Amino acid sequence: MGRNRRFNRDGNAKLIRAVIRHIGRHIGPPNYVFHEEKSMFVHVDIHHVAPTEQRPFHTLVTSGMSERRMRVPREQRNEAFAELFLRLPPEWPIFDPKAMKAPRWSWPLRMLTDLARYPHEASTWIGAGHLIQHYEPPEPYADSTAQCAALVMHPNTESAGFSRMKLGRHDVHFYQVFPLYEEEVRFAFQHSLNAVLERFAINGVTEIIDPERINVCAGGSRVEKLVH
Repeated sequence: MGRNRRFNRDGNAKLIRAVIRHIGRHIGPPNYVFHEEKSMFVHVDIHHVAPTEQRPFHTLVTSGMSERRMRVPREQRNEAFAELFLRLPPEWPIFDPKAMKAPRWSWPLRMLTDLARYPHEASTWIGAGHLIQHYEPPEPYADSTAQCAALVMHPNTESAGFSRMKLGRHDVHFYQVFPLYEEEVRFAFQHSLNAVLERFAINGVTEIIDPERINVCAGGSRVEKLVH
């Protein structure tokens, strides 16, 4: 890994401006940026959009992951550039710098940054439907949660226009990140990811991150079949 290490301190200004415009057009104007001062491989900033009445959650979006092309299979060659985003509940202390230094609150940002850098570090790619564990064997992202893996997925229909941005000759795809428990990851591999998503629907799990949400593949969750 050492011989491939590259430091990028400032990021790509054209890309950053394009992402900020894209966020403002489809979600709302970013009001803060978590700026990475020293970066390896790519410079990953995280842009914050505050909750509104229409969108009652914090939205965090990366810029920088798409500085470099991912090593995608030939059949996915149009998905070589990506950025990530996630949603946090409105009570998350985003505006409290002291609180955001604590792991119990900062881990979603660290998760985003690590995932954005991961394909470039590992010479691989990530896209919709991918599951990425936090270490092997998996470890919780923080002491405040047992969630230990990330699901990468397409944005929901509400954010469909946000899912793709034209930049020069290529498209940048925006994927939503949602953390999972180890049992949910295991269930997805044993059955299917759709089976886990069905359990989310049954148990009322939303796309807003909740460190203490129900584990839909452990005892106590509802597993009845959906009525269509």
